[in-house]
Amino acid sequence: MNNKREEQESIIERILFVIFQAVFLVWQFYGEITYRHRRRASVKKYQIVLDWVKARNRQQDTACELKLPHHLARITQRGTVFALHTADDRHCILLKTWIFPGRENFLGTFYCDQPLSHDDFLPYREYDMDCISIEGEYICLDLNGEEDYGPNFKRLYVTQQHNQQLFEVEYTLN
Repeated sequence: MNNKREEQESIIERILFVIFQAVFLVWQFYGEITYRHRRRASVKKYQIVLDWVKARNRQQDTACELKLPHHLARITQRGTVFALHTADDRHCILLKTWIFPGRENFLGTFYCDQPLSHDDFLPYREYDMDCISIEGEYICLDLNGEEDYGPNFKRLYVTQQHNQQLFEVEYTLN
């Protein structure tokens, strides 16, 4: 009798395990599809986002996270854009298309309204990749207006360069 009960429990455990695996695979597949959609959209609609950011008239040498309007919100994972208005009057945006759960690591699209210069890159290559690092005295503010210590415009590793202004980037902590 005990043996039969253990056998039934074992079958139930196996069924639950298979269900859990199936749900996990579906969730992972959905995440991959949404990331690919956001990635394509960010590369196509960066200029629309930049025009929207410029219309906000941010002061020079400031950076902040802005909530995107509804029609643009699905481009990024959180529905926001990180915007930088440099001291030399350039506008740069960072669209985070995938943020790894529980970490600040992300994949995204970086665009600047003027071509980047050699000074905008680290003088050395890490991980055999170019690394964008927009230096300045700016402080990045989050949606609540509080200082964001995240790496929004520094140490962005270039995974794909479309031209001198548009880059697909990643940030990996440590």
